[in-house]
Amino acid sequence: MSFIKQLRDVLPGKRVELIRRRYEKNRNFIKAQYPALDSFLENHESPYEINLTEHFFSIKHRDNDEPCHPEPLDHFAEALGDWSHETWLDFTNLQIQLPAKEYPLHYSLTKQFFSGLQTALPDFEKRFISRQIDLKQLADGNKYSPSVAFVGIFHGLHIEHYLSRTQLDRALFIEPEPDRFEVSCYFLDWENIADKFGSLCLVIGSDPNVQPINDFFMFGRVVPMVWLRVLPGYVSPENGRIISTLHLLHNNANKMFTPLDVDLESMKNGLRNVGNGHLLLSKKIELSSESKIVVVGAGPSLHNDLRWIKKNRENLIVFAVHSAVVPLREAGVRPDFQFALELHLQTDVLAQLQLAPDIPLVLSYQTSGNMIRCTNMPYLVALAERSNDIKPVVKIKNGIP
Repeated sequence: MSFIKQLRDVLPGKRVELIRRRYEKNRNFIKAQYPALDSFLENHESPYEINLTEHFFSIKHRDNDEPCHPEPLDHFAEALGDWSHETWLDFTNLQIQLPAKEYPLHYSLTKQFFSGLQTALPDFEKRFISRQIDLKQLADGNKYSPSVAFVGIFHGLHIEHYLSRTQLDRALFIEPEPDRFEVSCYFLDWENIADKFGSLCLVIGSDPNVQPINDFFMFGRVVPMVWLRVLPGYVSPENGRIISTLHLLHNNANKMFTPLDVDLESMKNGLRNVGNGHLLLSKKIELSSESKIVVVGAGPSLHNDLRWIKKNRENLIVFAVHSAVVPLREAGVRPDFQFALELHLQTDVLAQLQLAPDIPLVLSYQTSGNMIRCTNMPYLVALAERSNDIKPVVKIKNGIP
């Protein structure tokens, strides 16, 4: 049962008790998980007040006596949190464009997929453009939804209504106006939402360049780059700016995946490298508790750190990302290990990196041969959190093994 229905079905006194208990639960959760937000809520008085009405609640700003929403609140929240209406923004990438010559395998498979989609559903693109979108009906009466970004949380009852009858894998919650967030603590169950999705992508404030937003796009499944739903909770200039950023990130997400051709080439590299007798690192190195490791990248702060690294060199184990090898060596610091993060680099780029052949070079076992030839001591490692196949057992379509 949705929280809206629970609140409707009880007497006014019990209704107040329900939101009071939910608020206490949320504050305990926020205090444990988001101490900075808890401090803000503790020290900042919200300008909004929740008033009990005959059938539900009303929310007003203390500076005036006007409701902050169309009346009645519960009916408005159900309308805003419905599956389809004009307020929804549906961002779609209905075609994945890849050069056929450069990525023939991926191009042929995606072209075949979209051709089949257009044959089976000839008007699907037109329906998306005209907002005639039907979410898939599930056996339990709920519907399946792609990932959703809720921009403007406020009371959150529209979000609660949507989540109570919709199945989705990922959701992003953004409240650009921090003053409004505390109201949601009376109606949304933030701990339950975090459990539902495995983590909570929550942003308070109007800065779109924050980690939860990046995580939402980076760690989401394939759906966010094909179809993302955005629901503005109220009208605000800040909402518009954030929505524009989400649209841009959604478009860019389409360029962040690895084509099948690249994966296939990496598998071939791995098979060749193991076949050539290059050994994989498989034993964990035991270090003394007094060992000090410094990992050096080629960021803008490296210039400021070089003097300290050089001064303490004798007491450090220096791990250098490939792009940091040149500035370290120019400063008179010889790394103990070099790292090449990419699977393939052009010969001219490798020459500019000036990797030292007599210093161990840590590489993916799927790296290309020209990178392995840069060192006399290649240390090959497997990749974390992904398949490390080196022997294809089935043929891929078009006869490519």
